[in-house]
Amino acid sequence: MEDWDFDIAQTVAQANAQETKFTNYELNVETSIWLSYAYTLDGYFIADEMGIDLLDWGGEKIHTYRVSKEWQLSLLELRLLLFLFGQLAENYFGETIDIFEIVHSILTEIHNRKGIIYKGGEETYKKILTNGRGWRKWA
Repeated sequence: MEDWDFDIAQTVAQANAQETKFTNYELNVETSIWLSYAYTLDGYFIADEMGIDLLDWGGEKIHTYRVSKEWQLSLLELRLLLFLFGQLAENYFGETIDIFEIVHSILTEIHNRKGIIYKGGEETYKKILTNGRGWRKWA
């Protein structure tokens, strides 16, 4: 597991100031390391500071993405969505949900913005869907 060398951000200013050093392997969706990255900020505190309800806001952003197939969010907002999906992955006990597609697309977008080749690309995505592995379903 990566040794994150900074405190968990609890404000927008702290989150924006974080030096988030990562490699394409560290955020690969096949591993749980993306959760470590997602938890480099406390999404509840930051959402409160931003004046948003994290779950409602996240649902709206996911809907917009599914319609447009584009992430029109800041890096901080993408990180908030990863935090939200981390919470869902660890705490959701309702109907089966599929978070893999969204987490994969968020990680791809973050890597593209940072100019890093994402090893968890389309071939990995297809392989995991075919094999039924990874962050596919939660019940």
